[in-house]
Amino acid sequence: MPQKEKRKFPRINVNFPIRYKAKRGNFSVKAKSYDLSIGGIRLVSDRLFPLGTNVQLELNILSRVISPIIGAVVWSDLLPYSGKYQMGVEFLQVKLEDKGQIADYINLHALL
Repeated sequence: MPQKEKRKFPRINVNFPIRYKAKRGNFSVKAKSYDLSIGGIRLVSDRLFPLGTNVQLELNILSRVISPIIGAVVWSDLLPYSGKYQMGVEFLQVKLEDKGQIADYINLHALL
């Protein structure tokens, strides 16, 4: 029996750098994005934040910086043989205008 899709929103594959930090942290971490939806992002980084950690993200899409996006780490895995971690971050707070920019980016790339 096929597994039911758990995602609420369609995702696209992406590959752009992002910055993120613990919401209450003072330092930011560079990461790379791998897929994006209107509801969240998968990223790969050298730094792992525990499940449930609230993070602040800065995305640079369509030549525009979108920040701050507040999200929560909802899953994480160690990538074998790389020393890097992949994490799923669910968006919790995104300005309406920024949500529109993300949707435009997804729609543009879904057509390609």
